[in-house]
Amino acid sequence: MTIAQAWTNQKLIKAKPGTLIWCDPLPDGGRAVVKMYRRRPMLDPLRRLVVPYRVEREFTVLAHLWRHNVPCPEPLWWYQGRNRAHGRHEVLATRKIPGSIPLVQMLRTSGYADPDLAPVFALARRMHEIGISHGAWYPTNVLVSAPHPGPCPPPARAQ
Repeated sequence: MTIAQAWTNQKLIKAKPGTLIWCDPLPDGGRAVVKMYRRRPMLDPLRRLVVPYRVEREFTVLAHLWRHNVPCPEPLWWYQGRNRAHGRHEVLATRKIPGSIPLVQMLRTSGYADPDLAPVFALARRMHEIGISHGAWYPTNVLVSAPHPGPCPPPARAQ
């Protein structure tokens, strides 16, 4: 049985030796994007004496962005654990942004023909204004939505 066959209500997004990413349904009808960093190094627990877990750091940054109304996936939860299938692992869940796609996908569909990246740069500026530096501005790491006029709007809040 493959990973994809094991999860009937889930959608596998990425499966690599060190990372699994999938979508899970949420009770409110939305979907969560769940990212698992698996098969972490043996000495990884010793790093926790100095540096928080990777997913804990990601969760903290996302929560900071979310509190300051900077558009980002809503952080839902994180945990770390260990089991036979994945070894030492860390898991982060965020709310899926409907209609969002990786920037690289937008660039590919536009044929790289003069894409308007001003909203991406405005987002970077807003992040820097509240003390966050992304550190990995790769087109695969940036989500975009349908074009909208003006500055980036604040994210919609779930009630």
